[in-house]
Amino acid sequence: MILIRILPVFLLASAVAAGPDVYTVRADEGLDALEVELCAGDTPPARLHGARGAGRYLEGPRRTRGSVRIRHDGGDTLHLDGMRPGDCLRWSVRVKEAARERSARHGRETDEPVVPSGVWLWRPERSARQPLVRFDLPEGVGVSVPWTPLADGRRGRDFVVNETPPGWPDLTALGRFDAQELPVPGGRLRLAILSGRPAPDRAALTEWIEANARAVAAVYGRFPVPDAQLLVLPIGRGGEAVPWAQVNRGGGAGVHFFVNQHYAQAAFLDDWTAAHELSHLLLPFVRRSDAWLSEGLASYYQNVSRPRVGLLTAEQAWSKLLAGFGRGEGQAGGQTLREASRNMRRNGAFMRVYWSGAALALIADVSLRKESGGRESLDKVLGRLADCCLPSDRAWTAVEVLQRMDELGGGGVFMNLYERWIDDRAFPDYGQALARLGIRRNGDDLTYSAERAGRRLRDAIMAGADGDGRPADKADLRIPNRETTASGR
Repeated sequence: MILIRILPVFLLASAVAAGPDVYTVRADEGLDALEVELCAGDTPPARLHGARGAGRYLEGPRRTRGSVRIRHDGGDTLHLDGMRPGDCLRWSVRVKEAARERSARHGRETDEPVVPSGVWLWRPERSARQPLVRFDLPEGVGVSVPWTPLADGRRGRDFVVNETPPGWPDLTALGRFDAQELPVPGGRLRLAILSGRPAPDRAALTEWIEANARAVAAVYGRFPVPDAQLLVLPIGRGGEAVPWAQVNRGGGAGVHFFVNQHYAQAAFLDDWTAAHELSHLLLPFVRRSDAWLSEGLASYYQNVSRPRVGLLTAEQAWSKLLAGFGRGEGQAGGQTLREASRNMRRNGAFMRVYWSGAALALIADVSLRKESGGRESLDKVLGRLADCCLPSDRAWTAVEVLQRMDELGGGGVFMNLYERWIDDRAFPDYGQALARLGIRRNGDDLTYSAERAGRRLRDAIMAGADGDGRPADKADLRIPNRETTASGR
């Protein structure tokens, strides 16, 4: 039985007659189904589209107001004939059935549905105005979506749907949770931790996510995007604390972590995954064939951002970074970086791609800091990139990103490195960067020169220092009472 709490029709009609399309979403107590009502705004749609396969879970598209005629052939498109402003239609979606089929593929057992929004939110390919979605849910049920909360709406219930390309994935989660906002400079991070068997330690997981969000905010003093959905899905299995995570860009920034809640809090705080995934948001979406750039930058900052908030020591971070380079070197020599990046998933060249990109990030960072006397850095260029270009609703090529970064202070460093290494089979030569840093490798051991220039350059990278060598004022970003441990990857 679907629990229906209908807004007064005259209020809804007046809201949409001179505005965007408005979706009202209701659920039953068991979260088995969602009932969705769409009332057309001033530019009524002629067709609505669901995600691929969404038609399998759809029931009863019907008119509730006006004279619109609805045609559904059983697929993933609804045809709307003669829809006018203020006309409304309603449909029901077996959302838990859809979620269980998806969860079976990802090994997650839960009664809380997690599905792409396109399973239940049937919408035009492009809207003339950003539609509104209003959730009217049972007491104690929360929702997590990647869209922007409506400024004057109900907290956690009313959203503006951000327009992104139709094929970009996203997730909607419903459950007995309260989506909380994390206090990170420059960003509103909306965190939802779902239930699991056993129940997760929500306080411990919150501290882990917040600590790593602050690490990424420490790159240039604020989080790279103003709003993001953070979703933690306990799966209760896997040989590490965070077996899997992903970043989605559909409808806005969404970072999703699949965790093994059997691990203690220390295992999460030592894990690199959250810093890596959140660091992806430092760049716009980069097409997958250029994964060396997006994955490389995230691999670099998963190490150099964490010492800035006390999650690692600088020595641990350098050791992890150089160990990653070693893994990347072990896969080099067969394909060019361009080929390895393009074929990464098919050929399993993950180490080659991730750590080549990280090495190029280090080379660029050291070069910028050294040649400018500390006035420029990779941090600062990325901060300007955020100012001009984030959030972004399109896919970028690596060349587009690097050219823009050169314009924003790179001075040719980024494109020069790209042209030198993209079609080379060798791993990028980072020897000069290490020499400038005063770091020497002896097998697995690292030694650090006491020479002032190298020491200041190392400190500048690991502490996020200003150009004069003094640490930047990031006291509000550090994690209080955090003891750095030596474990982790």
